[in-house]
Amino acid sequence: MLSRSGFIGSSKHAAIWTGDNLSNYFYLKISIPTSVNLSLSGLPFNGPDIGGFGDSVSDELMIDWVKANFLFPFFRNHCAKSGRAQEPFAFPESVMFVLRRYIRLRYKLIPYLYNLFIDQEEVGDPILRPLLYEFTDANLDGSDDQFLIGPAILQAPFVEDKAKTRAVFLPGIEPWYDATTGHWVEAGDTVVKTDRPSTPLYVRAGAIIPMQAGTPVDNAKELRVINIHVFVPPSWSGESSFVYRADDGISFEYRNGARSAIEVLMACVEGNVALSYKQTETGFGEIKPTFVVHGDPKSVRLNGSSVKINNAKVMLTGKTLKVQVVSQ
Repeated sequence: MLSRSGFIGSSKHAAIWTGDNLSNYFYLKISIPTSVNLSLSGLPFNGPDIGGFGDSVSDELMIDWVKANFLFPFFRNHCAKSGRAQEPFAFPESVMFVLRRYIRLRYKLIPYLYNLFIDQEEVGDPILRPLLYEFTDANLDGSDDQFLIGPAILQAPFVEDKAKTRAVFLPGIEPWYDATTGHWVEAGDTVVKTDRPSTPLYVRAGAIIPMQAGTPVDNAKELRVINIHVFVPPSWSGESSFVYRADDGISFEYRNGARSAIEVLMACVEGNVALSYKQTETGFGEIKPTFVVHGDPKSVRLNGSSVKINNAKVMLTGKTLKVQVVSQ
């Protein structure tokens, strides 16, 4: 079910798209405050026509639009018959390469997005959030081209035509993980250069984010076998937690108990990481997590025991990133 006209409560029955837009940077830029405002106003399952509905999208605009909106709750590429075809395979191979990367990254992050939908249903937290929803820095009400996906991921996409750089403000007092480079960036103002394959995306210090393993190449998913990514700055001290839930992803049987859940805890003292998890609900079977550490902790323990650390690589929005996979 999909509608472009609705009211508070419509998301109980249908997703909302933001109406017929045009293929230009003005509509790309306003897609962010439009969807964030809808998300805060009781219509969380929303998004625009990716690439624009009217007129013909350029290669670079299509790339920028997908990079900006690929984690929106409703993500649909849609256009009028009179314009240029917008399917990823209708573009040159170099463009399709970038579009495919972000479609696949969306599917990699489906476990995180799905749990944000669960939170929205249960406690009302929006999926798309303005920075001021999580932080208290001054002047955040004027930031309308940056946004959060849940509490842990911040995006600051390029939304200006032919922009070579853009200013990014990273709120709070702790560093942010740059998903393009794997480096930790101090909170505050920074400047990012444009790069066609990548997009400015940052992960909060101490974040716990469930992802599918590897790089998905289709829409298949098994929410009970997942990777739990944890993000640990150098010599960081702090605590964080996450309740991960899994069900069939299709039916309403979770309301009858067909859902499983694990509680994940992370405590870190000066770079020494202690991870623990326990299954708290079993209605959909056993959840089997694998822990992936972003950072270079001094030591890692899992459920009170020493662990084996295997070096591995992960690709998010930019270059291949070095990570550590924890196994007991």
